[in-house]
Amino acid sequence: MQIEINKDNRSAEVEILEQKGTVHKVSVDGRIYEIDLLMVEKGVWSVLNEGKSYVIETIPGEQPKKYFVNTYSNSYEVEMVDSESRYLRSRNEGSAADAENQ
Repeated sequence: MQIEINKDNRSAEVEILEQKGTVHKVSVDGRIYEIDLLMVEKGVWSVLNEGKSYVIETIPGEQPKKYFVNTYSNSYEVEMVDSESRYLRSRNEGSAADAENQ
């Protein structure tokens, strides 16, 4: 499944290519990573990548598919755009202009 992750003015295409237990092969903008990913509690993830350990906390935002993501030293607001979101976005394009004409 391919999703788009938006943070500020940056957008990344992310796809899980393979999963064996907690080890995931992931493509991020075409670059392949092999990470060990484990949810240690609801919304908290342990990530091992190239010998480095990260703890990532995800907190649901006020809108669906929007999250606050906290790491040890940074916080981000991100939006997950999957096929459903893309479809709904394309259906809503132009609807504000259409409403003004009615």
